[in-house]
Amino acid sequence: MTRAERFLLLLLLACGGTSHPVASPRDETDWQREVAPVFDGTCKRCHLPAGSAKLDLSSAAAWLQHADSIKSVLIARSMPPEGPGLTDEQRAVLLGWLQSR
Repeated sequence: MTRAERFLLLLLLACGGTSHPVASPRDETDWQREVAPVFDGTCKRCHLPAGSAKLDLSSAAAWLQHADSIKSVLIARSMPPEGPGLTDEQRAVLLGWLQSR
């Protein structure tokens, strides 16, 4: 396990792992500012309402509803399955946003 992976795992463990399926207006605003740029560049091609993944992650509410699963795949580095992967910085942004909810 790399140093960055250990950091991400410790971040996840330190902040708990509960998900909140209801997004507040602040969650949505923060999601648009922090998560959407990463989502648009790496996740959007599959995770839109009619996307090939059949899991729409195009809103803060969807991310909160599926927070535990998203955290797992980010730590396991299993998404995205093709093409360039996420950088450690992008993973930290996504996990940080989820953990702050």
